[in-house]
Amino acid sequence: MSAQRDRLLSRMRELGAEPKRSLGQNFLISETAISRILLAARGTGLPPPPAIVEIGPGLGSLTEGLLALGPPLVLIELDQTFCVYWRGRLAERDGDRLFEADALRLDWATLALPEGALLVANLPYQISSSLAIERSVAPHGVTRMVLMFQREVGQRLLAKPSTPDYGLLTAVTQAFWDIRLVLEAGPRDFYPPPNVASRVLEFRAKSDPPPIDRARFLKFVKAAFAHRRKLMARNLAQGFLGGTKSEQMAVNLAEMGFSATTTRAEELSPEEFVLLFQALTTP
Repeated sequence: MSAQRDRLLSRMRELGAEPKRSLGQNFLISETAISRILLAARGTGLPPPPAIVEIGPGLGSLTEGLLALGPPLVLIELDQTFCVYWRGRLAERDGDRLFEADALRLDWATLALPEGALLVANLPYQISSSLAIERSVAPHGVTRMVLMFQREVGQRLLAKPSTPDYGLLTAVTQAFWDIRLVLEAGPRDFYPPPNVASRVLEFRAKSDPPPIDRARFLKFVKAAFAHRRKLMARNLAQGFLGGTKSEQMAVNLAEMGFSATTTRAEELSPEEFVLLFQALTTP
């Protein structure tokens, strides 16, 4: 048994805590995985972030290392037992905050994060896709993220157009982030071991993000992928555009090298989705 695993499980027993399946708790215990995530969080050659947010600190697998990085730490935790523990720990430092909340229901505007904030999390699998979409549509100061996903979700986030894994999640996140693989993690890297493999990804906000209405862009991409077997033009005509825009859409697609009578949503790159959205929504 590693020293890291020993220490974390000892803390769990001291707190009288048990992993809660309802909260998707699988605690990271691998020293190698933890060190590589923290290395990615530090960011080689990057200035320290003005603030660090961690979702679900739990036993503190990542939190201890994030505290050592120095910037103010904002913790978002739903489990009351861990909230009590981390509230006591953060009381020893100035500038750190804890929010006892569900990260998907929390109004992130209330965090008042400075621009350039870093988000780090070993995410519960059931919220990972939604969290990535939300921080793409409404970053609220977050410009870099290091996040753990189920491997299949990680594959979708890195997918290329015209592949089975490419879809809504891919197009929306890649429109606003440059994404790279940090590491692969197996079931033995967690306690209790999950039934799936995991993947950690780093997201860096694009240096020149498209100046578009992100919430409306999300609706646009959702409509485009609403029925994967249907033509994209038909999906958009039914779920996003009025009838008067259909002819314009055919022209716009033709200018991009696509045909409204043959093209499906998975054929367009994130950049092409942005261009089509701009063409169809600009007055």
